[in-house]
Amino acid sequence: MDNFLDTCVIVASFDTAESHHKVAREFIKESDNFLIAKYQKDPEIIWLFKRKKRIVISVLRSMTNEKIDVLGSYDLKKELRRLLQKYSLENPTLKNLKSLLLILNYLEREVRNFVNTKVKKIIPNCEDRKLIKSLEIANIPDAKIIASALVEHQDNPLILNTLDKKDWEKKKIKRACYRNDLVIPRINYI
Repeated sequence: MDNFLDTCVIVASFDTAESHHKVAREFIKESDNFLIAKYQKDPEIIWLFKRKKRIVISVLRSMTNEKIDVLGSYDLKKELRRLLQKYSLENPTLKNLKSLLLILNYLEREVRNFVNTKVKKIIPNCEDRKLIKSLEIANIPDAKIIASALVEHQDNPLILNTLDKKDWEKKKIKRACYRNDLVIPRINYI
């Protein structure tokens, strides 16, 4: 059986600050025949890093231009604080922000390299809105990714691998399979 990977597994396998880094890294090393959905390669992985880097670059620019409140939005400030804390960087100093940008660039490069060299197949995106909605998942990107894996599983048996028990809830996935007459894949929470 092929291993379908959720994006969080790929990212965690390279990000030493992730709580599941070691287990994700071991899984990636010990397994093969990886598949992902086209939606993951573009736009999800691109957006994932672009948004984080945009926040850091905006703050860096504001520091050099002496504009203090460039982020404006509470959510963006909260995201910046979360990123700094995650990588044990205390305050948004010029040095810490540059370090954070280097970390994000490294992670993006590693994730892209993994996708380009270790992923055996990029499966088509699921366009079946009924299936996507039937998953009853608020996180639309995850719903699209799961739906793509379910469609692929009908012709090519897969094991769905994730770290995300919240959005990749077995009960919801099974219910969507029953509603759409699909074979239920095995779901592996790493």
